[in-house]
Amino acid sequence: EMIFLYFLVLNVVKNEEQQKALVIIMSVVVLLISIRSYRDFTGGSVFSYDKRYGGPFETVGLGANHLGAFIVYTSAVFLGLFFYDNDKKRKWLYIATVLFSLHPLFFSYSRGAYLAALGVLSFYAVVKKKSLLILVAVIFLAWQTLLPASVVDRITMTQTETGELEGSAAHRLVLWDHAIDLFKQNPAFGVGFGGFGFAVPKGETLTDTHNFYLKTLSEQGVIGLFFLLLILLMAMRSGFILLKIGKTPFYQGLGFGFMGCIIAYGIKNMTGDSWSFFAVSGYFWTFWGLVDRGILLSKDSNPKTAKSLTT
Repeated sequence: EMIFLYFLVLNVVKNEEQQKALVIIMSVVVLLISIRSYRDFTGGSVFSYDKRYGGPFETVGLGANHLGAFIVYTSAVFLGLFFYDNDKKRKWLYIATVLFSLHPLFFSYSRGAYLAALGVLSFYAVVKKKSLLILVAVIFLAWQTLLPASVVDRITMTQTETGELEGSAAHRLVLWDHAIDLFKQNPAFGVGFGGFGFAVPKGETLTDTHNFYLKTLSEQGVIGLFFLLLILLMAMRSGFILLKIGKTPFYQGLGFGFMGCIIAYGIKNMTGDSWSFFAVSGYFWTFWGLVDRGILLSKDSNPKTAKSLTT
């Protein structure tokens, strides 16, 4: 269904004005989710597993980690667009979406999403906006002072006072070890799609690896992991091509933002599954369809340059 969404966008959204309209709609949706988070949820001074903001994802059986994944990779696109697009109204919309999205990002209490956000900022700082290096350095040095108290509590609880991993993190290591054992038994093809949950030790309550790469490796082997990484590389390539051959600031921003999206997506999947759920990944495939349509339109305007980049 998600792959079909890519082809739907690629073939239906045929020109730049339609692409801009769809990006605006997507940005408004993320902004409204973030504003609702700001209105409805207040974090305390101490983290609690029972008090995490899942937003609209709770209505489809997902949780705060999925919300964190969705927010971080979509906001990466809008921040990338902000750096390039020269339309003032859209720029205000992009930056408002990014700033308001900090609230659901923080109070999803997803440590993987925090790491992904830091990865995106670092990538943008190195590639585009060197001044962001100052922000990254400030966050790295003073995060315990700058971040909300409950967020600091969530991050610091990763290790106990004795230096040991807390229960949730330690449990994930057990699941990862089991995934590696399954891979060693079936290195080429794995135990079969969706098989990890049926192969967990008796009495184990968690049936997901909380690492999509290890999940793919255990269920689909080296072949499955190869194709997964190939998809991510092809997506990054699409963003890079549009950044280079895009004839308008909007296209350049869309390509750059999509590269940031892949960075966020790749990092977040190290600590969970942000790939398999339509509610989380639908926008990813939509953005990819927009990017590849932008490449096709740019090829029409400059076929020689596009051909050399896409060969």
